[in-house]
Amino acid sequence: MEHSKISASKLERIYLCPASYRMEDGIPDTYSPMAYRGTLIHKLAEDLILNQFDPSYDYECDPEMDLIAKEYAHFVLNYLPIATELSVEENLRPYLSQVHPDLGGYADTIILAGSDLHVFDLKTGFVKVSPKNNKQLMAYALGAWIKYKDKDIKRIFLHIYQPMNSSMPHEVSIKQISDFQLKIAAIANEANNPFAEFNPTAKACRYCKAKLICPKLKEKALMNAKTDFDTTTLNMTQLLDMAELCTIFADAVKDQAKDLLNNGASIEGWTLKEGRKMQKWSEEAPNFFKIYAQAWDLKSIAAIKKLKIDIPENLVIETKAAPSLVRIEE
Repeated sequence: MEHSKISASKLERIYLCPASYRMEDGIPDTYSPMAYRGTLIHKLAEDLILNQFDPSYDYECDPEMDLIAKEYAHFVLNYLPIATELSVEENLRPYLSQVHPDLGGYADTIILAGSDLHVFDLKTGFVKVSPKNNKQLMAYALGAWIKYKDKDIKRIFLHIYQPMNSSMPHEVSIKQISDFQLKIAAIANEANNPFAEFNPTAKACRYCKAKLICPKLKEKALMNAKTDFDTTTLNMTQLLDMAELCTIFADAVKDQAKDLLNNGASIEGWTLKEGRKMQKWSEEAPNFFKIYAQAWDLKSIAAIKKLKIDIPENLVIETKAAPSLVRIEE
């Protein structure tokens, strides 16, 4: 899947810190278990919505992931009776690039229902996301609006589906989308400005690939670390904001150290400790426990084993947590 230079998912960060766009240039993506988990859920949800689920394909989804995908598919398909057009994983680059050549993105689901346009985004993370003032969803809506410009669209609805987050659809007007077209073009232009402003904040830096090499983040984090955390002069919100930025920088340093150690480098005084063993249920487990409904309510493998139920070995999958960075004991 080809990604645009400025994908819709990056817009919020680039808006907050325009210089991050150029700082990230050339830095490869790193493997993230959470991102990979999200990709698997999206793939399963896509096939369920399009009714092209292939039972021979290994979706690698555990029961929790499987449930998220099915619930999102059900959420979207509720709108199917009113749909005149449906598209899943829609590549909006041909339309957003008309606004600026660097813009693009893939919308999870778009439904055209007469003169109504519905744009859906599946979120699998644990930080709650709102469809209101959401630049990523607004970009998808703009791309879809450009695509369907001959359909006389009257209303546009932004939808977020996320487990444990019952956000309501957010309606935006055609004027808001038209105004956003100017804003998104300005964001893209500023991102390409070699003198773009740095603005290190927790929200801007958290997912930025350049945080470890960003001089402004390092400078601000070290400045915050040297600050006298005196509650008589700083309120708790200020203190937490400062601490969060320090943590983001520290975590970036630790992640880099783990990568170096994993690739055979040595760091004086530090090593990697093997991750602890873990267990999870296989996807066949729910069917097996249909006859033990009360036991399955416990969910915990350790708790169910205490009930002395004869559990087939193939229902429990052994895994390991990621190794942790520790000091070498002297």
